[in-house]
Amino acid sequence: MNDQILAELITIRQLLERAIAAPPAARPAAPAPAGQVAIPQPSQLVADPGAVCVHFGKNDGQPLSSLGDKSVEWYATPKEPRLGNNGKPFPPRPADEALANAARQLYHQKRGTLVGKPPVAEMNFAPGSAAPDIDENVPF
Repeated sequence: MNDQILAELITIRQLLERAIAAPPAARPAAPAPAGQVAIPQPSQLVADPGAVCVHFGKNDGQPLSSLGDKSVEWYATPKEPRLGNNGKPFPPRPADEALANAARQLYHQKRGTLVGKPPVAEMNFAPGSAAPDIDENVPF
């Protein structure tokens, strides 16, 4: 009986963690004040956006958490695509996308407008298998 309850609780926990780690639902961004560009929601959330380092310019090697609000906002702002000789835009580099998403996540976290929750570490055990030793000190 207890094994069945434990297996069911493990399954519930895994389903909740998957729901939390799912990409945020698309929601229209709040209108920006006059003269400012609206900062979009991040397309992917990371566990620690402040640890993402800038990979170019005067802040090269600096984590986003050490920068001021204006700098984080600048990295979060959508940029014009670079154009090749044929007039077509280059695809965005993965490092640029990661930096922009982390900056957008920090920007929206500070304002309480972030949609979704950052991912958490997944538990890699299947229901019915040996569960990890969890001591949660439950009072019942």
